[in-house]
Amino acid sequence: MIIMASHLLNNLQSYADRVLFLKAGKVIEDLDNQHQAKQYLKIEANAIAGTWLKDKRFTKLPDNKIIVPLDDNLGLDQLILKLTKEKIPYSVGRIDLAELFSKFYG
Repeated sequence: MIIMASHLLNNLQSYADRVLFLKAGKVIEDLDNQHQAKQYLKIEANAIAGTWLKDKRFTKLPDNKIIVPLDDNLGLDQLILKLTKEKIPYSVGRIDLAELFSKFYG
């Protein structure tokens, strides 16, 4: 076991099996980085997308990104069609460490 403290999120994303986020001396997130399977819809925040998400569970990050967990939000297929039609960029993937860092410390 190797314990490392770092702010180099790209290195942690690539090499760490487990990442702990700390705030005020307490663990606020314990991420199994290698086996993280939860997927998110990621959208740049804008007024149009915000109105479409009013009935969905989502998180707005300080870096102007909205993340929507895919596992418990039904009807996202219609949202993705709307995003595509309006040419609003989006991606689907797991949350990365930079996004989590922004969520907790942004």
